[in-house]
Amino acid sequence: MQSSVLVAFAFLTSPVLCANVKVHHHPMKFREVTIIKDNAICPNGGTVLMCQSASYACQDDGTGTNKCLPRDNSFLDSINNKTRMPWTECDAKTSSKCLFDFECICMDYQNVNCYCQPPDAWRTERKIAKSCTTSSGIENTCDTGKYCRTKGSTQECAPAPYLPTTTSLYSDCSNDGKCDTGLTCKDYDNFAICVNNGETSR
Repeated sequence: MQSSVLVAFAFLTSPVLCANVKVHHHPMKFREVTIIKDNAICPNGGTVLMCQSASYACQDDGTGTNKCLPRDNSFLDSINNKTRMPWTECDAKTSSKCLFDFECICMDYQNVNCYCQPPDAWRTERKIAKSCTTSSGIENTCDTGKYCRTKGSTQECAPAPYLPTTTSLYSDCSNDGKCDTGLTCKDYDNFAICVNNGETSR
């Protein structure tokens, strides 16, 4: 479990974070990701809406308005041996299921070296994204903590959501087992995740 997370973390902290990212091999439209602040209104539209924190999700607030509100923990019951956390290795050939609206995206046409990533990650091995550059001017890649994504008719470096570097609720704790006070690092088949203390018996 730790080895896959270490590989994924190295992938994220490497200057080639988005230099080798390719979207899933099936023909599909880019699904643009929009990050919404926690407790803010989720707009209508065709984008993939992700709340700022992994522990929040767009849902009805009881008045017919969708907002980023605390995520229901029922998703924990659906985790199985095919489930993967964001930014960790996945297997497109065995239908890996990525949490939090991430998709199993492969770097090449052979479907190897695949990772759970946002669905708008750019196909950088098909064509160089000159508008994705690091602060030092390297093209087709982004600075640490960002990823190259499609934005409209072009590409850009955007903050990478749900990085495995936090200790908050529903963060990946596979590497060091650390979670915020009141949370416990719970083991699953392929990873460990920070959950509320009362959820460890689920």
